[in-house]
Amino acid sequence: MKLATMIGDVRTSFFRKPVTQRYPFERRETPERLRGLLNWNGENCSGCNICSMDCPAKAIEVIVID
Repeated sequence: MKLATMIGDVRTSFFRKPVTQRYPFERRETPERLRGLLNWNGENCSGCNICSMDCPAKAIEVIVID
C-alpha cells in the first residue's frame, strides 16, 4: 500500500461519523417482526413440551410446577 493512499484514507476517516453503535449505552428497539422474540401465553400452555422439542436452538425448557 502506498503511503499517499493510506494518508488519504486516514484523513477522510477523521471527518466521518463512526459506523459502530455504543451498544450498552444506546439500545435500539427490537423489530416488530423479529423471529427470535418469545411470545408465550401461560393460559394456553398445557405442558405438552412440544415447543421445547420444536425449538431448533434448544433454547426452551419446560418445567412443570404443581
